[in-house]
Amino acid sequence: MKKLKKRRLNIFKISILISLILVTILISAGVYIHKLYMNTAKVTIKDDNESLSITGGNEQLGVEHGIKNILFIGSDEGTVDNNGRSDSMVLITIDKDNKKIKATSFMRDTLVDIPEVGEHNLNHAYAYGGPELLVKTFNHNFGLDIRDYVKVDFKNFIKIIDKLGGVEVDIHRNEIKVTNDYIRNINVFANKTAAEIKTPGLQNLNGVQALGYSRNRYTGNDYTRTNRQRIILQAIVDKLTKVGYVDFIKYANDILQDVTTTLNISEISDIVGWSVFNKVDKLESTYFPKREESKHIVTDDYHIIVNKEELKKEVQDYIYRDNK
Repeated sequence: MKKLKKRRLNIFKISILISLILVTILISAGVYIHKLYMNTAKVTIKDDNESLSITGGNEQLGVEHGIKNILFIGSDEGTVDNNGRSDSMVLITIDKDNKKIKATSFMRDTLVDIPEVGEHNLNHAYAYGGPELLVKTFNHNFGLDIRDYVKVDFKNFIKIIDKLGGVEVDIHRNEIKVTNDYIRNINVFANKTAAEIKTPGLQNLNGVQALGYSRNRYTGNDYTRTNRQRIILQAIVDKLTKVGYVDFIKYANDILQDVTTTLNISEISDIVGWSVFNKVDKLESTYFPKREESKHIVTDDYHIIVNKEELKKEVQDYIYRDNK
């Protein structure tokens, strides 16, 4: 009887010890996440439905289908003028019902209605009113409910890739020449001395090389360029998911210093926790508008012309209803 009581006492002690360890880990994780968040460049925008052109119906779509949309913006600030334009626009969709993350590129030359400005190419919205107007333009034209964005400019993109120790990308032979042209130009702009790419195949790209690769629109076209951008995003995800907890915290701490976002600490924690718990580490990749559903014209600028209502329905069906 004494041995049984002693065993029960030992089990109770062990249970208490395990509980304390788990609580300590959770508290430590919370402290780390808080520290990471304090390192980000946080911004706020008017996020009411009217300010962001979100209709009640579009908001309800997000709620009904378990969707969180975040606009990833790659800007060319400092290369053209002080404001720059959105060189890359990728909608990141956290689809909790289907347990997936979608990365959807939008063609920057798509002719859209920019609220309070008029009809212009999609990427002009950023130049006219920064990230807030770009988010509003997305919601207005594509029937979305975006309230948050993450923005990275060219120089910070280079820093992020370099802090990760580079990313692995499979370079095709026909991509090398034009990518190297971009690398040379970026070296001048960013005051870098990155080497040019010599051979095709899987290789580790540094920040300048990765930016040159993702900006290449002349091997193929702008559609293949957006695919390269999504390849780089997936390479970043691959790099982060392969490291241990300590290295992940280190990388995240370094990276978040170089991004600007409206996301708060609770939202960041929720997204990271959900993706880890559900083992979501691959991005489902696509783009809009589809090339076969649009026509291309040149006036004072290059434009991609689409049926706006048909495109809105197609985007909504994919983002919210997972119809491909």
